[in-house]
Amino acid sequence: MGGFHFPADGCPGFIINLGSPFLLGFEANNMIPITGYRVFGASTRHLVTHHAAGRTELLAVKFRPGQLPRFFNFPADELTDTSASLHALCGRLGTEMESQFSCTDQIPTLIDLLDKALVACLTREPGRAFDHRILAALDTIAAHNGQLRIEALAGGFKLSRRQFERRFRETVGLKPKRMCRIARFLGVFSSPQTVATQLNWADLAF
Repeated sequence: MGGFHFPADGCPGFIINLGSPFLLGFEANNMIPITGYRVFGASTRHLVTHHAAGRTELLAVKFRPGQLPRFFNFPADELTDTSASLHALCGRLGTEMESQFSCTDQIPTLIDLLDKALVACLTREPGRAFDHRILAALDTIAAHNGQLRIEALAGGFKLSRRQFERRFRETVGLKPKRMCRIARFLGVFSSPQTVATQLNWADLAF
């Protein structure tokens, strides 16, 4: 028995469950059983899992924010705060990938198959939800630790705020303002000063 959680860090993910079904959700009384192959979108809350019994073994991949549409041809915001099976999302491609993965339960072999499958997805023509300008915006957000104005960010890419927010949601699955909040949080807790010194928590929160 046990569990773990996926932090709301803006990163979507992909899980292959090789063991017994486990429960996943945002609340203890609203969890669903996870089996097989699942793709998770970016989340606005921590995803919590619970393993009640049986063997626990899974392989997980996390994508950087904004990268999901480069591999799978659908808008990222369709999967925000939820998950779906691989075949439901990708149709024939997803079914073929699941068939390949089910041929082995050996982790090294599975990693190799997964690596080749994702590279094949990456080399296809990008879907309509993919926008290189949004990846550049994500780099800008990270470089400034989320400390910038959305209007200025959108203007830098010759987009209105409304256009920018729509394209951002399609590519990242989150609103740019929330991504800035995540970047500020990660920027504070990844700082060497935070790790090396004892800081006043009130100052840190501010």
